[in-house]
Amino acid sequence: LKVSIINYSKYPDQVHILRGSHDDREIAKILGLAEECTVKLKDVPENKDSVFNAFCDLFNYFPVAAIIKDT
Repeated sequence: LKVSIINYSKYPDQVHILRGSHDDREIAKILGLAEECTVKLKDVPENKDSVFNAFCDLFNYFPVAAIIKDT
């Protein structure tokens, strides 16, 4: 994710980041992102300013779809 964001920052016209189905807050919880943040980072996902919530907020900025070729 970090490399993708760095590349997007450097080449915004060439790198595109799309949101995946796992980037939804509830799906991320089900798939273990909240638990991973808790175990690895001692994060508390219930806190408003948690790492988990920061990731979910970031994912909300990603578009859900893109047009590859407009003909």
